[in-house]
Amino acid sequence: MKKISSIKKIWTLALTVLFSLSIFGMLQSCGTDGVEVLPNPTPAEHTVQFKLTATNATVGNAVAMIGSATTEYASLSGNTWESPELKVAHSEGSVAISAYGNGFGPTSVLKAEIFVDGKLVKYGTASGQDLNAIAFYSFK
Repeated sequence: MKKISSIKKIWTLALTVLFSLSIFGMLQSCGTDGVEVLPNPTPAEHTVQFKLTATNATVGNAVAMIGSATTEYASLSGNTWESPELKVAHSEGSVAISAYGNGFGPTSVLKAEIFVDGKLVKYGTASGQDLNAIAFYSFK
């Protein structure tokens, strides 16, 4: 009698495990309707824009770096500047801006900003009279 009760418990446990695995498998297969869900891929290209803002100062010049290539923007004037929107391959790895300006006093500020795909991602500031603001952003 004891042996039959033990066998009955083993069969009950085995059937419970088999039933649970069957339900789990059915729920997993219904979740995606047979379509493989892939993660959001990294875009192959980004839109990058550099912006400079000077408070109580003027913007002098800037050097932008995309990957290992640099572009100099010289003889800038005024207290704001924006680069054109640039298409940059993700494979370039990084972008940076180094901006120079002349402050009119110790409270002068120069701010360099990097926008990627329309969003501000990095900025750097400098204060004083000899201004050098730097910002760097890596796509990785």
